[in-house]
Formats: sequence, C-alpha cells, structure tokens
Amino acid sequence: MISFEDRFNLFLKEQKSTTDKRRLEMLNRDMTGTKLLIKNVVLPVLGTLQGVDLEYRIKNSAGVSLFIDVFYTPLRLGLECEGFAAHAETITRERFSFERSKIRTMAALGISYLPFSMDDIEKRPETCRNSLADILDYYSHTMPKIAELSLYEREAMRYFSTLHTPFALADVRRHFKISRNKSIKIMHSLLAKGLIKPLNPNAKRYHRYTLADDATHYMK
Repeated sequence: MISFEDRFNLFLKEQKSTTDKRRLEMLNRDMTGTKLLIKNVVLPVLGTLQGVDLEYRIKNSAGVSLFIDVFYTPLRLGLECEGFAAHAETITRERFSFERSKIRTMAALGISYLPFSMDDIEKRPETCRNSLADILDYYSHTMPKIAELSLYEREAMRYFSTLHTPFALADVRRHFKISRNKSIKIMHSLLAKGLIKPLNPNAKRYHRYTLADDATHYMK
C-alpha cells in the first residue's frame, strides 16, 4: 500500500503540473500545515483526493489574487489551516483586515469558510474530522444535486457568482451569446427552482435578480 507521504507527493506534483506561475509559487512554499490538514482531516473523511485543490486561487472585487489552503470543489468548501502565532499572536492590524476581507470574498463567491487551528489538527484530529463529517452530512441531506441543473443553468449560476452585483437577462445573453428566448428559458427555470430571486419582488416585472441564499451549493 502506498504511504501517505508518497501519495501526497504525487498529488502535489499533479497539482503543480496543471497550474500557472503565481499558484505554482504558492505550491512551492512550506506545505506543512496543509499537508497535516490533508493527512489528519480531509483524506480520512473524504477517503479520496478527487475534487480537492491545493492553494485554490480566487480574486476579490479589486482583482487581487487570494489563495485557499484546501478547496473541495463539489461543495465549494474552503478549508484553512491556521497557526496561532501567524493568525493571532503576532498578526498585524493590516494582516488582520486582509484576512477578514478574504473571508468576505469567499462568502461572495459562495465558498464556505472552514478554519481549523494547527493545534486542533495536531492534537485533536478526531474533533476536526467530526466537524468536517457533520458539514458534509448537512449538505448531502439538505442540498439538491447539482446534476438537476442543465449545463446552461449550472454555468449561469457559476457566472452569476462572479459578478458581485445583481444581474439581468442581458447578462445571460451576453455571456452565452444566445437568443433572448433561450436566455428567458434559463432565467425562468432558475427562478422556478428557487435559485435566483428578483431584486424587487414587488415589481410588476422583474428586471434584475440576485442569487438565492442556498443557491451557491449548485455552483462549481
């Protein structure tokens, strides 16, 4: 049986082979905390590394790149390993504000922020595993399957999550380069499924929309 060390190194090598220069820089940094998070929490709970990305890149509204330690694509979970010294004891005011901004950006993109302390990962891994398992169980019982959406609907949801503003029929037409009628069908379907909601529900006609509260779990 392959050891965890070999398995992780192969996984990391694969991640490095399919990325760009900026993310590669992040993957070449010290991965001690991320590696322990994978070993003690992620792999025991998921049983696989399929759908997992290391140093997953997102961008805030200003276009600044931010990186998530471990990202689980199917449910858009952002797992972070946080050491006490770096994230509490010696943190600067500027860094503190930056980290809060990162959390808000994750929320805006429909990513659930799941922080784990290095101490818990090392000394209380069972507690961490139970927490992650509970979260996975919640999503599996309360969120419909992404397969229920058509390819157009799925891509529309993903696209809406990147806009950071209310969206309209014209956004769908422009993104897909499709007819007005086809765009209307997509919007009506998403509205009927409760995945989007009108910005002004009391209006006679709906012109602009926002994502519904639980809609982010359909996006990949």
